Amino acid sequence: MAAARQRMERWINARGIGGLPLLIAAVNLVNVTNTMLSAQKDGVDREEMTTLASQGSYATAAVMSLWVMPYWQRHAKTWLHCVGQ
Repeated sequence: MAAARQRMERWINARGIGGLPLLIAAVNLVNVTNTMLSAQKDGVDREEMTTLASQGSYATAAVMSLWVMPYWQRHAKTWLHCVGQ
């Protein structure tokens, strides 16, 4: 998993796609929301809705921890370098 993440990070950095992690996180959140709304519209019971919400929150947390947090960390370091700290 770490090797795949490093390859993807090199690929993204080589192409200047710094905002891609944020885009992926946003699309993931929209997808989870649409799934929940569709399930609610289709008449999913409370137990199934709880399961869907749990799976959706797990997926969202995974995207945030793997892609978005490193992006923010990298840009925070750049900002601190610019302000001289």
